[in-house]
Amino acid sequence: MDYSIKNANTNTQIYSDVAEFNYCVGLLSVEFKTDSDKKFENFCNKLENFKLGVSYGSTEALLVPGLVFNRAHHDFQYPLGFARLSLGHCKAVDLIEDLKKASTEL
Repeated sequence: MDYSIKNANTNTQIYSDVAEFNYCVGLLSVEFKTDSDKKFENFCNKLENFKLGVSYGSTEALLVPGLVFNRAHHDFQYPLGFARLSLGHCKAVDLIEDLKKASTEL
C-alpha cells in the first residue's frame, strides 16, 4: 500500500514511508490515579522507555514527578500521581506500552 503524500501543485513526493508518523514529540502534564507514594515510586521505577529527569526538549522521553516541585512554604502543592512527561523522538506505541505496563504498580 502506498502511503506517500504528494504535493498537489507539483505532484512530487513529500513522504514515502508511513513510519515518519510513528514518532511523537511534546510536553504534557498528567495525573495518575494512585493512593500512596510508594505505589507511585514503584510505577516510576518500572518505566523502561521514560527516564526520570528534569529537562524539556530532549530527544529522549522523560518523566518528572510533580512531588519534586512541592515545597513546604508554597501554598500550591502538586497532587500525588501528578507528573510532567517530555516526549522525545520516540515511537508512540513504545511509550504507550511502557505506561500501560508500569501502571500495574499504581
